[in-house]
Amino acid sequence: DAWIVLLGPDRQITMVAGSDPAGALELQHPLPHCMAVALDRPGVVIVDNQDDVCGACPLLLQHKDRIGLACRIQHGDRLHGILAASVPASAGAAAEDHALFSDLADDLGHALDKLAADQALRLSEKRLQSLVRAAPVGIGIVKDRIFMEVNERFCDLLGYSRDELIGQSARMVYPTDEDYEFVGTVKHALVRKHGVGTVETRMLCRDGSILNVYMSSAFLDP
Repeated sequence: DAWIVLLGPDRQITMVAGSDPAGALELQHPLPHCMAVALDRPGVVIVDNQDDVCGACPLLLQHKDRIGLACRIQHGDRLHGILAASVPASAGAAAEDHALFSDLADDLGHALDKLAADQALRLSEKRLQSLVRAAPVGIGIVKDRIFMEVNERFCDLLGYSRDELIGQSARMVYPTDEDYEFVGTVKHALVRKHGVGTVETRMLCRDGSILNVYMSSAFLDP
């Protein structure tokens, strides 16, 4: 039987999962002795004298005469929680078993770190998308001067729909090759040198009219 307890930044329990659902619920509060010790000590904590240290644990009767193992789930400096298991004495006495248990906790820590990073990236992307949609100025995201995304204001200014622009070369919104090349040469040189580049240029609207604009650009991915 095994349990995973996830902790927040203040070491408060945020989630408990276990092979024994009833036991997992009982683990919510307080933490069993083995887990509490594992929080403050690196390596694998071994509990082989349960009567002395596990008297208050709600799992004692169910797992009496077994060995308890507990280890931090950690990656780098980030503590995610605790992994604990109740195993037969024969399976919990060997050093290689303790090393395997520790490796498993390390793997869980690495996986949880990646999940947290992926979640933060998705949140960042959602915030960026919200800002782009709500901005009162025209915004376009391009890659190799191909439109990858545009906001509603950009479409309103030029008279194009989003579907007409996405996947198309930015050349279509410049009245001449000279305007297109000027932006590609001057503004992009400023971006490479300073991180941000701003130029005054002209854009061609769908109805053939010319729009004078200030265009400012920066790398999303330097």
